[in-house]
Order: sequence, then structure tokens, then C-alpha cells
Amino acid sequence: MEKINRKSYVLLIGNSSVELFDYFMTDELHGLTRMEAEAYVESKDDAYIAGMANYHPMDKNLSLLFKPYVFINRKRLKGTYEDIATLNHELLHMARLLAGGINDNNEEAIVTWIEKEIKYIVDNGIIGILQQPSSYLM
Repeated sequence: MEKINRKSYVLLIGNSSVELFDYFMTDELHGLTRMEAEAYVESKDDAYIAGMANYHPMDKNLSLLFKPYVFINRKRLKGTYEDIATLNHELLHMARLLAGGINDNNEEAIVTWIEKEIKYIVDNGIIGILQQPSSYLM
């Protein structure tokens, strides 16, 4: 599991869904189970957990006493724009969690935060785009 500490959350990049259970040393995580993760046949097109953004499992009061996390499953990474879409999806969940929701007063700040996080992640080679979908090529 690759762990990247960000200011307000932890980015976890794992090689399978099972690694998320290993990281937190648990058999249950936010309603999902290790047993189901172990039985699931993961591929670039399907995974038990493609990505997840949530509170740290020890943060029972949802107080952010422990940094929340974003998990991305490398099994689902294809080296295309879809990887960025997955990352954007999970970062939106994280932004909502950190901001206590999205409203007219913070929407632009949240979108800008997500853009900056994606730029950091791509620029540092944590997740990269290797190819464009063929439908975009002319």
C-alpha cells in the first residue's frame, strides 16, 4: 500500500481491495468485508472497491480526530482518463466530508481544491494518464 500524507487526508493507493482491510487491520470497513474482498475477482474493469473516501475507521464520532482517507485500487487503473474520473469522484466525496457538505458559499473552493489535488497526484506520478481513449483521436 502506498501512503501519501496530504494536509487534510491520507491518500492510499493499493494493489487490491484486500490491501485496504490490511492497512486498517480490520475485517469490516464501512459495511464492506474482507471475506467478500478476498473472494472478489478483480480486474481493470471491475473491483470490490475501485475507490473509497471515508472517515478513518477509528474516528467513531466523525470528528476528524484521525485523518480521513481516499483509497484508489490500482487493479482498476487503466492509464486513461477513466483513472482521473475515478480520482475526481473520490476527491469529491473527500471534499464534501472535509467541508461538511457543498453549498453556494463553498462550491467554487471545493472544485478548485479537487483540481489542485488531481494536479499534485498526476504531476508527482502517483497516478498518470498514459493514453487517450481512441474515440478522441482523429
